[in-house]
Amino acid sequence: MADTKTASRARRSSARRPATASRAASAVAPTDGANGSNGSSSRAVTRRATRPVGGVALDDTVPAGAATTPAELGADVTDELGRVAPTFGNVLSSIGLGVATSQTALDKGLVDSVQALSDKKIKVVTDVIQTLDDDGLPDLDATELVTSEVSVLNFITPTVHEWKYVRLAMDLEVGEIDNTQAMTFKREQVSIGYNAVGMFWGFLGWFDTHDTSKTTNVTSSSEQEVDWSQGQVRVDALLAPREADGFTPPANVDIGPRLYFSQGSVTDTTAAGVRTRSVKVRVKVLKASGAVNPAKNLVVEATGLGISFTTGGGFNGSTTNTDGEVEVTLSRVVPVAATVTPRQFPVTASLGQVRQSSQVTL
Repeated sequence: MADTKTASRARRSSARRPATASRAASAVAPTDGANGSNGSSSRAVTRRATRPVGGVALDDTVPAGAATTPAELGADVTDELGRVAPTFGNVLSSIGLGVATSQTALDKGLVDSVQALSDKKIKVVTDVIQTLDDDGLPDLDATELVTSEVSVLNFITPTVHEWKYVRLAMDLEVGEIDNTQAMTFKREQVSIGYNAVGMFWGFLGWFDTHDTSKTTNVTSSSEQEVDWSQGQVRVDALLAPREADGFTPPANVDIGPRLYFSQGSVTDTTAAGVRTRSVKVRVKVLKASGAVNPAKNLVVEATGLGISFTTGGGFNGSTTNTDGEVEVTLSRVVPVAATVTPRQFPVTASLGQVRQSSQVTL
């Protein structure tokens, strides 16, 4: 804003004035008494404005009369924080409700699937009763299948989904800038001048003076206010199947011959510098009815031991005798002059699909 005031004043006089010392210094004397003479003088006076109380001192680069007022910073982010702080709670509430709603929908879908599978019935075999003949082989005519009408749900397990975890993180930033600048400039200029015309060396003539004053006021101000807020939300979630136990497979029951073991006493013999410890084991075979099962060929296995079937004395090697028995000798070689610690060895006898295991100490 600029305000300029200009005042001009002119005075003209034709009266005679005696020359004074001050005016004589500025007057120009005529060279000829009959001729007039003219004289002029001007000067400029510049005044600096007085710095107001609380003003800012200016250096030489600031024009005369210029001054600035200190900036007033009124930035405050309290209101921005008050407006955006509830955002985190709103986001957390929305995500939490979304997770709960989706889990409810997943559970409802599971219930509907289970209900549909439960209503569907199928016939399945729950037990197999297999009868073996005297040779330990399956008797197809005597095999019995136990069936039952059960729900499909027993064999088809729906996938159950659940939220394993949901993590939420939010970053929020608010800011505000308030900037005010102002400047006041004042300049005052005064110019004084005069003209004189005289005859007879200044004792007769006219005198003219004029002065001009100029005042300039400039005031400028600017204000700037900026506020902002920004943020981001990060969500990490995992939806995965829930672990569920399966159903127990149907039991398998076999009805057929049975094998029984009986261990005799341990003998320790040395022949040709070789020390051998041995034990006789009898395997008895009975039919499903409990009767003896003669003339059946057995297979005997004993890891780490020597095996030999007894022939004679009422035994027929690996074939059961009239009492349904076979006798087998199990042996191992041990150091001659050493104390031998008894050990246990597994022994397995099989007849067809029938297998029976036992332990012998030797």
